[in-house]
Amino acid sequence: MIEKELAKPVINWLEAQHWEVYQEVRFTPQGGIADICAVRDNKLWILETKTSLTFTVLEQANNWRSHFRSIAVPYARHNRDSRKFVYDIAYRYLKLGVISVFMGNVVEEKPAPLMRDYHRYAKSMMKRLLPEHKHYCEAGAANGGYYTPYRSTMDQVKRYIQQNPGCLLKEIMDSLDHHHYSNDKTARSCIRIALSKWESGWCKTEKDGNVQRYFAEVI
Repeated sequence: MIEKELAKPVINWLEAQHWEVYQEVRFTPQGGIADICAVRDNKLWILETKTSLTFTVLEQANNWRSHFRSIAVPYARHNRDSRKFVYDIAYRYLKLGVISVFMGNVVEEKPAPLMRDYHRYAKSMMKRLLPEHKHYCEAGAANGGYYTPYRSTMDQVKRYIQQNPGCLLKEIMDSLDHHHYSNDKTARSCIRIALSKWESGWCKTEKDGNVQRYFAEVI
């Protein structure tokens, strides 16, 4: 079983219980990436999926300050007593839920306890979840991709240029609902550079007094 195959039935299981699922989420530029985030009833559940039960997956799940935290690992058909002992440690001392997966079936070995002390942090993280996090990259994907704050900003820019051919940079900036830069001055400078260099494959410019920008297919 690879991690992607492990994550898929967990996602199906969550969605069947009406959780809204997001995958491969990085909440801050320097922070870790959550394999699966689920939201229901204004609560955030973060699940880390790994193909083996190790200290690493326990540490990753324990680092999240969300309403619920769980690990998801393959079902152990052997040494069940030893495995259950580890599950008890995860539940009692780390306050982690434990999910096991076998042949597409999900077993909740230990329910994730509600971490009331983390409510403020969890609410802040929920505000950073975007619709693109639902399907941009599958949880456990081998390529390690994830939807970045930069990509979110550029997607807004691209949509505006597509809808408003010949627009100016000021108009693009005024159209943004949000951006990931520290302030508007930095955003303006970085977006101007990005459009002329890294995004030049689809963003074309014409200079007629002011620099006008077009989506590549328009020209």
